[in-house]
Amino acid sequence: MDSELTRELRLLTDVHEQVLREAGLQWVAEQVAGLHNTAPLPPVTDPQDAMRLAGALTVHLHLVNLADERHRVRLLNAPATTPHADAGDDLWPAVSGAQGVQERLDSLRIHPVLTAHPTEARRRAIATSLRRVSEQLQRLENPRLGPEEQDASHRRLLEEIELLHLTSVLRTTQPEPLDEVRTIMTVFDQTLIRAVPRLYRATEHALIGEASGTVPTPVPAFVRFGSWVGGDRDGNPFVTAEVTRRTLALQAEHALSALQVSVERVGRTLTADQADTPPSRALQEALARDAVAMPERFAEIRTGSPGEPHRQRMLVIAYRLQATRAGRAEHSYPGPDALIADLRIVQDSLAQAGARRAAYGELQHVIWYAETFG
Repeated sequence: MDSELTRELRLLTDVHEQVLREAGLQWVAEQVAGLHNTAPLPPVTDPQDAMRLAGALTVHLHLVNLADERHRVRLLNAPATTPHADAGDDLWPAVSGAQGVQERLDSLRIHPVLTAHPTEARRRAIATSLRRVSEQLQRLENPRLGPEEQDASHRRLLEEIELLHLTSVLRTTQPEPLDEVRTIMTVFDQTLIRAVPRLYRATEHALIGEASGTVPTPVPAFVRFGSWVGGDRDGNPFVTAEVTRRTLALQAEHALSALQVSVERVGRTLTADQADTPPSRALQEALARDAVAMPERFAEIRTGSPGEPHRQRMLVIAYRLQATRAGRAEHSYPGPDALIADLRIVQDSLAQAGARRAAYGELQHVIWYAETFG
């Protein structure tokens, strides 16, 4: 077994056993510690004791699965060792002249459909608790942590596993369709919004190598997500037109919120001064329109970002996304095309001014995101 996986399993098991002992469940801790023996578990006749043991074993299996998932991530992130690991650097020049290559890429479409299985047993509270455990494990891997920080993370790990132990693994009520929608949107918030741009960037790097992030991307946004949750029409009597309407509203809110955060985050990094990075004519015209359309808000943005036209424009876009979320028609976006057009004005202006990495780096991630989820 991999040494890192073994170490992490040992850490999680030790912490779990400590939590059980502190709860006065020494005998349960001993049973968990002996799980890997070939001897069967001794019979438990008291129903309450049986429930305690079953709960502890469930937590143990959750922790083992978490360690295994983290191990798989480490393997996937390890440097490639195949003979053709660096072939991507030369792939695009080799095939760019081939007939139909870009056309095939432009027509590529991957369309995952999100669903919730009716037998899914893991509650959202359990999944969230395990995510917090994983965060502490990740923190403990940091070699720069000092002794005090290591102790603090270890205490947090004990706390999180104690809370996991105390959290009911069973739902007390039958989940409704909107509960399933919220669970799916948790996956969206925690995973998809980061994974999708990484997929596009990895594809781009495989095609053009070290030029990735410095030139207009050849990679279109080829992923589109569908959702069976909250919109299925297979006879489920609980999925009504109103449920579907509320599902769409929830999905739109999550997508717009993530877009707003991303636009504002990237915008605040674009502090290039207009003397060295002059705005394009299109960007100047857009800012002039903003000054007329939203004079008070634009004045605040300009005061906070003097001489930084690209930052100003991104913060205006973030404000318009906020207005879209709030339903303020005056400043909201009518649809994703208008948003993407605004983002491309900023991108083209940066590229024309010579700030190519700023143009095709994180800003391209935002554009991919808008094209995928907008």
